[in-house]
Amino acid sequence: MVLESVLALVLFAFGTLMLANEYIASELRHLAEVDPLTNVFNRRAFLTLLDKAMSNAQRTGGGGLPVLVMDLDHFKKVNDTWGHQCGDEVLRHFVMLANRCLRREDVLGRLGGEEFAIALPNADHEGARVVAERLCALVAAQPVPTQRSAIPITVSIGVTLSMPGEKPESVLQRADEAMYLAKKRGRNRVEVVQAPERGKAAVEAVPAL
Repeated sequence: MVLESVLALVLFAFGTLMLANEYIASELRHLAEVDPLTNVFNRRAFLTLLDKAMSNAQRTGGGGLPVLVMDLDHFKKVNDTWGHQCGDEVLRHFVMLANRCLRREDVLGRLGGEEFAIALPNADHEGARVVAERLCALVAAQPVPTQRSAIPITVSIGVTLSMPGEKPESVLQRADEAMYLAKKRGRNRVEVVQAPERGKAAVEAVPAL
């Protein structure tokens, strides 16, 4: 009887330890994939999911995958004027607004700083443009509430469609160039860029503004 009790305690302790290790492993995976500030996918995880979504779109004959790259306008001025804590609130506010425009299957990630990206499975160029314009208008109409004052923000968005066999980094770069074109043309707007012909550039690459 004593031996059975000891064995039961050992098995219980072992099971508890296994559950704890599984929880820790799950938390570590979460930390490796998610941006801690905004709770969306980080750049590395987004690129992995983008690659899978592009492969699935090609395999199912659905054509290219729409990709959006978004950059908050004048974000450095926000940090300089209101401080980095308010800047963090702006980023979280933007993510909240972006999620309002997305479906469950859409993928939102933070590429770094104030730059984000979205992959839209089972959508086309026109559908992506509609989502981008809706988000652009929503951001401009919803200032960020803070303890000091409401902070007005806008976003520039570039939209493109992946090509068969294209690498995730390539389509992301093209959407990024489209986003900078939106900045060059006045910010707070959407630029949609078609996939280029082989050997030709889709848009003029411009420096960050």
